[in-house]
Amino acid sequence: MERLVAVVTALGGLACRGELLDRGFRDGQLAAGVRSGAILRVRRGHFAVPGAPLDARVAVRLGGRVGCLSALRSYGLWGGFRDDATHITLPRNAARLRWRVDDDGGLRADRYPARACVVHWRDVPVRRRSPRASSWRVSLREALAEVASCAPRADVRAAFESSIEAGVLRLPEAQTLLDAVWSGERAPMTLQGGSGSGAESHLVEILLGLGAAFVQQAEFAGVGRVDALVEQRLVIEVDGYRYHSAEAQFEADRRRDAQLLALGYPVLRLSARTVIEQPELAARLISEALATVRRGRLPRR
Repeated sequence: MERLVAVVTALGGLACRGELLDRGFRDGQLAAGVRSGAILRVRRGHFAVPGAPLDARVAVRLGGRVGCLSALRSYGLWGGFRDDATHITLPRNAARLRWRVDDDGGLRADRYPARACVVHWRDVPVRRRSPRASSWRVSLREALAEVASCAPRADVRAAFESSIEAGVLRLPEAQTLLDAVWSGERAPMTLQGGSGSGAESHLVEILLGLGAAFVQQAEFAGVGRVDALVEQRLVIEVDGYRYHSAEAQFEADRRRDAQLLALGYPVLRLSARTVIEQPELAARLISEALATVRRGRLPRR
């Protein structure tokens, strides 16, 4: 039983019957694992360990695979600021879907009514999948392609640039993939190679919208790198609460701000939440800060 749990865990916490039979298990062993509670039967022919990711269990229960932003989260990449829905990819011929429809038209898997679902009808039929394809999530490239047609522009940038930051794709590869799936009806998007977080990618969209010249990851002697240097005058740092609320990081941030100000560069700190969820406010704060420093006698880099 321990080996069965270990194998399912290694496959991401969820596996289909075929994957387990290929690894030497028999139907009797799978049934015994379910009876003992070591594994759960999510759907006929699909099994999960009790701690399997919720998105995986929801998607498979519904009859599909985890896709789009949810799949990117499972790969450790940017999948949106809030994890409030499971994106599910289904083949167009999918049948026996275990879901219910809300009054507002939203979909919910029958066993997981508290979890909202966003459905994409673009997966290939099961029989046409690669033998190495996951039974519970689409590939990284498939997920990115779905994001390009589903998510807001800033989230698309954040998703693709997070794949570059993580070293999963090189910048030219990511740009080529984006160009192939990006709608020609929308303004072109040129990816940057300097975003260290999804919030920084959102900042890029704001700065581009303002028409401001900027450099990401600008280096200052004795200080290190900053998120963005705008018009060679203003430093912008984007802070996530989880990392920057720690006492040591809080103190380090203030020391850096003081050092930069001593060099003649004021610092505008914006929360990640503001940049992502209130881009209009962030744009206004940046514009006002730029207007102020333009009137001052500050050094030009």
